[in-house]
Order: sequence, then C-alpha cells, then structure tokens
Amino acid sequence: MFDAGDRYAIPTYQRGYSWETEHVNELLEDLRYAHNPDNEISEHFFGTVLLTDNKESPETMKIIDGQQRLTTVTLFLICARNFFFTHRDKSEEAKKYYERLEEYIYKGDQKRPVLMLSRTNKKLFEEVMEPRTLMQSLPGNYSKSNDSNEKLTNAYKTIQSWISERVNEGESIAIKTIFSYVRTLFEKFMLYRYQYDDERIAYDVFNLVNNRGTNLNESDLIKNYMFSKMADQEVSEDDLDGYDDRWDEMRRNVTGKKNGAGYQLDRFFHHYLLTFHSDRFSENKNSDSACLKPKNLHEKYGALVGVKAFSNVKVSMTMDPKVLISDMVTWSDNLNQLRNPSKKLFTNNIIHYLEKIKDVNAVYVYPTILAGYKKYWESDERRQFEALVMMCFKYHVRVKVIGTSMSISSYQDIMCRITDKINRGSSVKDIIHELVRNEGWYPADERIRQNLLELRISNSKHAIALLEEAEYGYRDERSQSCVSVEHIMPKNFEAWKIEIGKRDPDGLSAREFHGQHVSLLGNQALLSRKKNAAASDKQFHEKQEEIYSKEDTYELTKKLADKKIKIWNGKAIKTRQSDLTELILKTINLSQLSVECRL
Repeated sequence: MFDAGDRYAIPTYQRGYSWETEHVNELLEDLRYAHNPDNEISEHFFGTVLLTDNKESPETMKIIDGQQRLTTVTLFLICARNFFFTHRDKSEEAKKYYERLEEYIYKGDQKRPVLMLSRTNKKLFEEVMEPRTLMQSLPGNYSKSNDSNEKLTNAYKTIQSWISERVNEGESIAIKTIFSYVRTLFEKFMLYRYQYDDERIAYDVFNLVNNRGTNLNESDLIKNYMFSKMADQEVSEDDLDGYDDRWDEMRRNVTGKKNGAGYQLDRFFHHYLLTFHSDRFSENKNSDSACLKPKNLHEKYGALVGVKAFSNVKVSMTMDPKVLISDMVTWSDNLNQLRNPSKKLFTNNIIHYLEKIKDVNAVYVYPTILAGYKKYWESDERRQFEALVMMCFKYHVRVKVIGTSMSISSYQDIMCRITDKINRGSSVKDIIHELVRNEGWYPADERIRQNLLELRISNSKHAIALLEEAEYGYRDERSQSCVSVEHIMPKNFEAWKIEIGKRDPDGLSAREFHGQHVSLLGNQALLSRKKNAAASDKQFHEKQEEIYSKEDTYELTKKLADKKIKIWNGKAIKTRQSDLTELILKTINLSQLSVECRL
C-alpha cells in the first residue's frame, strides 16, 4: 500500500475516524507480539481494503473500506517520524529514518499527502501530519469540534505514549528499536487489497461485508446510503461536497463538545426519525405502540430515501436525500439550542428545566421536546412549550431519578406516545390529564413518598435537581450561581468521626452508620461552590455559625442554622428527609402543574 506510489483519499461521504482507544491498543499489542522474535510470527493478517479508481484524480485511489486501519497506521508512522525528527540533528541514523518515513506520509512534498481524510477530519489530520517533536502537543482545538476528531486526537496520543514508553534506553538503541517496529509493520502486517474500476461494484461489496457482521455505526451506514443515493441521482461532486459540509455541520451540532452538545449521533438519528417521520413507516400503522424502534435504523433511512436494497421496509412516501439532509441539519441546530439554551431565545424558567433535563441525562424526553418545539414554540404557543418542558423534567424525576420499577423500554414507549399525541395536535393539558390517570404510566404519590423517604443519591447533579425542586417549587426566580452539594455529615469519615460521641449509631458501628446516612437526600444541601469549599469537613456546629446562618440564597439550607438543631444525628437527617419529601412530592405533581401553568 505505501510502496505502491499511489495516494489514497476517503470519499467525502465516508464516515470520519471512529476507532476508540481500545482498538488502537489492540493494533499496538498485535505489533508488539509480531515484533517479539520469541513468538516466531511470519505474517499477521490485518484485514482487507476496498479501493476504487478516482476519475477526477487518476493517481489517487478512493478508499471504500479500510480507512480506520490505514489512518491508524499512518498515525503510527507520523509518531515514529516525529521521534526521528526529535533526534535528527544529533544522529545521522535518525535523520535517515526521518526522511524515509516522510516518503510514506507525503508523496514528493507536504502539499501532497499520501493519505487524505474526509472533510470531518481533514483539517486536523493535515496539521497532525506536519513534523514536530514527539512529545509536542497538537495545535488548535480540533478535538472538541466533533466526536470523530476527538477519537483521532486520542489515537495519536495513545500511539505517542506507546512509542515514548519504548525509548528509555540510550539514544542510538532507541532509534534502532523504533525503526525495528516500523519494519515489523511493513514486513509482517498483511492486507488483502481489492481494487475496482466501478465505484458502484465496490460499494456493493462494501454493503455485503458490512451487512454480514462488520461493526459500523448506524450513522455511518446512513450517510453512505444517503450519499450513494445522491450519486445515483448524478448530483455533481461540488454539490456532494456542499452536502458533506452540511453533514459535518450537523455532526458538530450534535456531538461537538466545544459547544456543549455531547449528544450521540446515532441517538439523534433515531430521535429525529421518531419525531418527524414515524408515521411514514408501516410498522407503526394500526399498532398499539407509536414508538419507532432504533433497531436497524440504517434500513429505515435507506428505505426513506428510496434505496432499492431496503424495499422490504414499507414507507408511505420516500424523500429526496437532499431535502432530508437539509431538514436534519436544521433540527440538529434546534437540538443544540435546546441542550444549550440561551437567554436570547428562552425565559429563565425554560432555561432552568432544559438544563436540568440535560443534567439528569433524560435523553428519552428529547423526541417529545423536539415535537413540542415545532408544535408549540414555533407557533408562538410559548406557555404550552414551557409547561411541556417542565412536565418532561418532572415526569423523568418521578419515574427514573426517585426510582420506580418502570423499565427503560416502557418509559421510552410512553415518551413516544406523548410525542405522537403532540404531532396529532394534543394540548399539554390533555397530555398531562391522560398521563396522570393512567396507573401504569404514573406511579402513585404514596409509592413515590416511600421511595423519597429512603432515597440515597450519589450523583450530585441528581441531588441538585431534587433539592432545587424542593427549594423553588413553581417559582420562576432561581439562583443563577454555580451551585454545588454540601454534605452536612461530611463524606469524609475521618472528619466526621470526631463527633461520633454526639451521635446515635442505632447499634451500628460508626463506619456502618456513616455509610448508611451520608448519601441520604436529607443529609445534602445546596450551597455555592465557594461556600461549599469553605464548609469543607468542618463540624456541624461550626458550619451552623459560619456558613448556614449567613446563607442568603437557599432558604432550606439557611434553616440548618436553627438553634433548635443541637446535633446532626440520624433523627435530624430523617426529619429533614421527610420535609424534603413533602416539598418534592408537591412540585412533581403533574396535576398541580396544569394549575400552576394556567393551562
């Protein structure tokens, strides 16, 4: 592959780099094993590569399958080259190896790389290829632009560390060691290379391979089918590039950590289809369930754009992939706004509940919120949308955070049904009414009360969400400060056991008593991060005087300064837990929500 004199390009509609660190480590472990002479390995099978001719650039082959392996191998060559680059001024041998590896990374000059990635990773990879010392950090902030760039960056760092671990000997020995690994890679790792003149034949083989067990993400297959369909429609290369730009924009909106998105692309594709196109599929016709299942999602998208291979999936009407991609980009941007709400768009109350939905990872409510955004928000029914967002959060708290026996599939199916009702024109008041009167959907207050009285929470975001519900109820005004959870009985057992003599271990050892009570919701309170740091592991009476008595933001925390509370023992914790239970029960009562929001 690297001695053939060819250049290789990932087609614009191929997925980006997707290997996780574990896959890179597997490759490095195979290399280490093959390199060890004691193992007597003559060949290591490294998989297949599917290539096709590139009519626009005859010297460049298109990689239809195999980009993950070739990209990772190139990253290894780059890191090895960077090691020799580090020592080239002091060692003629290092200089020779550096120049030799440059020939595998660039063909002639640095403007003509041997391997060119698709637009998802193109700019990052071009910078990664530039010579730098081995331990020099990568430039820019590309790793946060999308999840694929993050994986590419992690792969580079993994290989960088692996090489560094093998160069602790003297300089000349280390240079020979690293190049011996390069030689093992070229002499023992074997690829089967299949080359086709017709790109469609190559893709037929690709689809055959990937439908028989090769693990591609649903989103990768969806992109392949949609862009292949556009190629069948004879969409020009320039237009394909334009749609690839839009696809990359969608990916950034959904997965980019730089803008705080951090959503899964596969999940977005499922939620988008479920929210806006569920009624096109016959599997939902005359069914008790409105939920379009995520299984074989790529087949549904393939059928939706009219790919003949999926004619067995019945759709009432197909869509032009260009129209579908444009609409998906729009809704990826809307999802981004819902997961990172701004004051320019939403009220403080909506912002609060959208942020809490994200904090408690209530991912299954997003189809409902997306449908509500289209039905209510874009129709200027802002009160309806606000009530819907509050309902989604409070319902999630009721059935998942506080804890019931409801399965994920049942919970997801309920949210699917609500989404369907919104799309069919139901009001939030009608949805709440149906939700509350269905015993299977809405756990009774007494059951929730019992769960709350014994509730232990180790996830700070969940604790904050519940404590804020107790603190604010239905009031719109909320603190915008950086809030944190204060453990009244310190999490640090050693700090707490100073006060053991003042407590009532109920026949338990001190450590057992601490373990059973420290995570109870009644032992947790809201404080700003600064005040929480000041409270640290101080004894209760010190915190009463120095922290709680001066609290001016959270009334429930300030109550801890009450002089009637002499010691913080098991009774005090359970009394507070009972008080919090009644406050939370009131604010997550969805019948009350209809009244408070004047629906």
